[in-house]
Amino acid sequence: MKRSDDANKGAEHLYAKYKGAPLPEETVEGLTEGYLARDGSPTTGRMTIDAYNGMAEDGHKPFKDKTPRMSWR
Repeated sequence: MKRSDDANKGAEHLYAKYKGAPLPEETVEGLTEGYLARDGSPTTGRMTIDAYNGMAEDGHKPFKDKTPRMSWR
């Protein structure tokens, strides 16, 4: 998976648990250090926090899938 996919998935789980409320300090610390991120990377942890904050604002994933789609015509 790409980092943006991991960040989106992590943000979805956090959003389901915290419903858009501010994250606890130990969760933010764990994500920024990387040990709570899905792949163990601090970069993915920071992206997860950004994705969660974006979801808390409007309820949608901020990292969009930009994979080109085939036309079946």
